[in-house]
Amino acid sequence: MSYLTQRPADKGKVLTLALQETLFVVAWTALAGALFLPLTRLWMFSMLPAALIAIHFLTA
Repeated sequence: MSYLTQRPADKGKVLTLALQETLFVVAWTALAGALFLPLTRLWMFSMLPAALIAIHFLTA
């Protein structure tokens, strides 16, 4: 379709699409947060020894 033959977008459709996209992103973010929250503490405690080892070898 040529740019010159396009019609302006309907505001209702644009708002509906924006709301759907926003809810999609929020839902996937919530799902990812629920799945990875139990691993957060494990990740934090595993980063501390890694940081200490890296500091040891970088300063030696």
